[in-house]
Amino acid sequence: MSNIRITYSGLISLLIRFFSIFTGLAFTLIVTRQLTPEEFGTWGLISGVIIYATIINPIINYWSTREIARGDDSGKTALSASSIFSAAGIFIYIIIAYFVGLQSNADLDVLLLASILVPVIFINDSLSAINAGWKPHVVSYGFLGFEIIKIPAGLTLVYFLQLGIEGAIYASFIAYLASIIVQIIFAKEKLKVNFNFKYIKKWTKLFWLPVYRGLPSLLSLSDVVIFSIITGSVIGVAYYTAAKTIGFLVNNTRSFTIGLYPKLLESGKKEYLQETIIQLLFFAFPLVAFSIVIAKPALFVLNPVYGIAVPVVVILSIRSLITTLNLTFFQALQGIEEIDINKTSTFRDYIKSKLILF
Repeated sequence: MSNIRITYSGLISLLIRFFSIFTGLAFTLIVTRQLTPEEFGTWGLISGVIIYATIINPIINYWSTREIARGDDSGKTALSASSIFSAAGIFIYIIIAYFVGLQSNADLDVLLLASILVPVIFINDSLSAINAGWKPHVVSYGFLGFEIIKIPAGLTLVYFLQLGIEGAIYASFIAYLASIIVQIIFAKEKLKVNFNFKYIKKWTKLFWLPVYRGLPSLLSLSDVVIFSIITGSVIGVAYYTAAKTIGFLVNNTRSFTIGLYPKLLESGKKEYLQETIIQLLFFAFPLVAFSIVIAKPALFVLNPVYGIAVPVVVILSIRSLITTLNLTFFQALQGIEEIDINKTSTFRDYIKSKLILF
């Protein structure tokens, strides 16, 4: 059993996330000042298309976190399987990117180039799932490595070498590699146990559950892709992406609850939830207010052309707060569910469990 400390993990993660607000805005500033609205819209569209490629990622990661938090040694199997699954993710990405590129004015070559991000995202997410099960604050260390490397990489490739959106893609790729290296260093203890096919059998048998759980997120994040296809343009995506940069600041407070889910899996004690919610709101409400207050000047700094997106920032800020609270309660319900501990649980048992009903 690990000794997960919710507040300790939460504070470390929150401090790193607050630091990432400045690095994230700096990187976005570099990108928005160097790219045209069409190129920035394509940059936002890439994130929307990658969501489809990573829909199969939770098939492994969903279970590896639960297993490791409860003392199982599925880490090496999970990382190996995720690396293999990334090939399927690349295929899915290329198919959807090609279709979206034909239906919009996005640069198809750029969309296809971004496929290099798929395997590093798969591996990084797998390592995050492994570390989240026993040392959740390590996930934030990986994120810190990502943020620290992203700025000099972005400056070099986008600003100095003038590589445009291709430079932003390469910078993100390099930043993901930094995160992967950091997380491997901390996860090496969980990667020592040999590959075990029994976990593959379990994940294959229960693949439908994490895929089902991911469908709402997939639909909610499909907006940029659907918009681009309907309008045939990525200009609207550019405005929306700029608004998200400010409106989603409150999402950083979710990192404070990073230790709640594995702690509930480990101990099953529900009293951890109340304390975590109170502490979360202490940070979330001020950050929502801050996002709304700085909306206009922040958008102007990114690029004066995006200044008209202020109402979108306000709506996204409030929406993000509600979503953050919803996800926290969702994690708690998932954490106290023990249906997967019983090896004889049937399909009907899973259908009736909190894993599927909430």
